[in-house]
Amino acid sequence: MQCYQDAIDRADTLSSDCDYRTLSRIHGQLGDLFAKQALFENAILQDTKAYKTALKSHDTLTAIIMYGHIANSYNSIGNTDSALIINSKTREMLVKHGYIEEANTFLALPIYLSLTRHDYKTARTYIHEYEHNSSFSTGKEYDNTNFLLLNYYKGLYNLGTNSADSAIIYFQRLLSTSNEPNHIILSHTGLLTAYSKKRNTDSIAYYADITISDLQRKISEIEQNRLQDIQALYNFTKFQHKAENETKRANAFRLWLIVISFSFIIVALTVYYFLSHLKSKQKESILILTNKYVFEMQEYQRLKSEMQDMKTRMTLSAKDYDIIRNQFETISQKYERAKKVLADMHEDGKLPDDWNIEDALLNSSIVRKFHKMAACATIVSDDDWNELRKTVNIYMPNFIRTLSLSANKLNNRNTNLCILIRLRFIPSEICSILEIKKNNLSNIRKRLLMDIFNTEGSASDFDERIRSIAR
Repeated sequence: MQCYQDAIDRADTLSSDCDYRTLSRIHGQLGDLFAKQALFENAILQDTKAYKTALKSHDTLTAIIMYGHIANSYNSIGNTDSALIINSKTREMLVKHGYIEEANTFLALPIYLSLTRHDYKTARTYIHEYEHNSSFSTGKEYDNTNFLLLNYYKGLYNLGTNSADSAIIYFQRLLSTSNEPNHIILSHTGLLTAYSKKRNTDSIAYYADITISDLQRKISEIEQNRLQDIQALYNFTKFQHKAENETKRANAFRLWLIVISFSFIIVALTVYYFLSHLKSKQKESILILTNKYVFEMQEYQRLKSEMQDMKTRMTLSAKDYDIIRNQFETISQKYERAKKVLADMHEDGKLPDDWNIEDALLNSSIVRKFHKMAACATIVSDDDWNELRKTVNIYMPNFIRTLSLSANKLNNRNTNLCILIRLRFIPSEICSILEIKKNNLSNIRKRLLMDIFNTEGSASDFDERIRSIAR
């Protein structure tokens, strides 16, 4: 993503020879990456830019296809009405320009939505065109992975028209022709529903077990991916604490030798040790609080992702709806608790939903890296700061632009402080990253409130002003 974004930043759109054709494809590829990570709002933004830049390069077919991709993202976030409108306009534009077969390739979405709305007459018409008059059927499209779902659509159609035997044939055909994990889950849930209609108890029990295993495997994969970052942070912190303990034991032994050899400086060494120990305790308390915040932030993001996946799975099988619904309610309770914990750790007590920060930014690799560096008291390099600024500029261009207008009042350190406050880093994290004391941090924020906004107030007032700057 960063490489694609760097390429976009380097494009001179004010130049008459700007390569809009290549720029359009970069936006499209970036949109595909966002969609694969379930960041559908970001995908919509990039596909829209791909559509507009393709029009500027007079690449009509690519422009219309990019526009059609927007419909899939709207459908994924539950806005099916907008998805159908955009899909319909896409097919109309393709037909208008003579791309009949390409237009029928976009029938997958209306087929599925027609089936879910029990409009089987429309679905049957669409299925026929999709199967016999699309780019898939004429061999122009070489990626037939999505075309294999035609068997799933036919299975749903036959289920809806009370032809369970035919539905079973199509679900089994999908199962035998596709190795895609999601296709396998759809096949198993379809077979479970079909055999339930036939009241075949043996097959119902068989496919119920398989479907539950599929869902559990999917949940396990999601949890494993989310826990990898937490595990890496835990391992790093564990080894760091071990190294600190070894250092403390070595210092104690060295102190014992010094006391025996030089009794004259015992008082000075005792005072020094006391002050170092007190400072270490203070730093340790800050790191404990920072680690707790990092863990809760990752837990919040993990639970939010799981809830989105649960909502999707609840549409797959009416038979398992109650099971998935119970799991969804359990995760929802944990999710609400995680939001409250995060809100309680901020002075303004705002929930994450009210932070006005996109999930893609909060979940970006560089922001997660900064949280980890704060938790481990790691020194931040200039390259890390540059990457953070670039990433924030992508999602909050107006915020960065506003800070630049006050450049004569802000040095690099204070600019970095403003960025961390806007990204909802708590004071203990900021102290760790900028290597300053908590009291100094409060004084700096109060001073900047006067320098930038020409008003007096508390450190919290400064935070509120910074966070109120539009993205």
